Amino acid sequence: MWLVWQPDAAPLGPPPDTLGEHMGFLDDALDKAKDVVEDHADQVSGALDKAGEFADDKTDGKYTDKIAGGVEKAKDALDLDD
Repeated sequence: MWLVWQPDAAPLGPPPDTLGEHMGFLDDALDKAKDVVEDHADQVSGALDKAGEFADDKTDGKYTDKIAGGVEKAKDALDLDD
């Protein structure tokens, strides 16, 4: 099968005038995710801690400082307080 470049071909994806509809979907999904994090902040914080411990165990403590820093950055990004 040969692919031929066609400079006059229509671009892939939705027409520019419908991009707002698609972004609305993403905005709704982001709002729902934020609500879940707010409603379950303790569980999310605990899950991040557990994921950090798992990663630390798997790397035999070689990257403990970096993993702990990553967990803290994730918590900061989600506005989770310890």
